[in-house]
Amino acid sequence: MSKPIPFMQPRMVGERFQKSMDEVEHISILDDNDVSARLDEFRSLKDGWLDGKGVAPHPQGLDWFAGCFENHYPNDLFLPCLYPTAEGGVQVEWTLGGHEASLDVNLDTHQGEWHCLNRETEEDFSHLLDLNSMEGWRWLAGQIRQRAETPK
Repeated sequence: MSKPIPFMQPRMVGERFQKSMDEVEHISILDDNDVSARLDEFRSLKDGWLDGKGVAPHPQGLDWFAGCFENHYPNDLFLPCLYPTAEGGVQVEWTLGGHEASLDVNLDTHQGEWHCLNRETEEDFSHLLDLNSMEGWRWLAGQIRQRAETPK
């Protein structure tokens, strides 16, 4: 059994106060881009989370997206950053070579709107995806691969 790690004092986490613990038996280091963990964080959001206006994502929608992402997002691709949207969806973002890309996921319609900006030319490209289809996920993976291979 590993030796417990003592905590020195309580600390602030966001606007919440996290109680101190005397001992911890196990620590798991999470990747900042751990999609499942990030989506789980969104479950704690309540309506009004964004200056009194943000809509909280529905747990069923988060479950759907977490399952789709785990089942369809290729393991060899860069993991994205995830953010909640004011409308109750999820924004997925990548920096890929000389491109900034995002996928605005509507958790109700199961559609994603892909946006990709070439930082050098400022050319912008958008495309609507059906995230319930394998074709939509294959298209997304192809776009990520293509942009990731493009030199900066």
